[in-house]
Amino acid sequence: MGLMKSRPEAAPAPLHRDREALLQALASASPAQRAEAAGFLADYPDSANALLVELANETDSAVRRRILSTLVSWRELAPIAALVARLRTVDGVARNEIMDALRDVGDVVEPELPSLLAAADPDLRLYALTVLRPHRSERVLGWIADVLAHEPDANVVAAALELLAQIGSPAEHGWLDAPRTRFGAVPFIQFAIAAVARRAGPAS
Repeated sequence: MGLMKSRPEAAPAPLHRDREALLQALASASPAQRAEAAGFLADYPDSANALLVELANETDSAVRRRILSTLVSWRELAPIAALVARLRTVDGVARNEIMDALRDVGDVVEPELPSLLAAADPDLRLYALTVLRPHRSERVLGWIADVLAHEPDANVVAAALELLAQIGSPAEHGWLDAPRTRFGAVPFIQFAIAAVARRAGPAS
């Protein structure tokens, strides 16, 4: 008796592009269809809450990334604030996915950065510095100054020094004194401080 040939699985039906149909498709058994629906929902910013709920329950990383792409595409504070809050409750791959999505949203994420800089988790404090654009503003410089004055984690301080090297000037030389003393026995911090001082030029 010959072997029965298995039938190929039928491709998911094309999605209707209206909002309700797309929201229903987020519950599809097909990851490809869920991802497609999440992408099309970029046309409907009022779907943010539904996408955030789906993100919390989604097990497929490709679908999560598509959801995140849609959420950040609107450049609106509410969904971005929700993603920042979610950073505190997830770790591993899920946290990295959110960090990657938020990295390019620019100034929209800045109102959420002070809470991250005060987080108990040093990884969150480090992330807050990595998303700052290399532009000189009083707000950004103030955050860097506070990190250099008080931050106990060497890696977070190193990130602040790297940022200061990009946007600092001789006027910020005095900010280097606190980490120079606090991390006197940490060679890579001392090296970073020296590099910042060289790039900024001589103190006035």
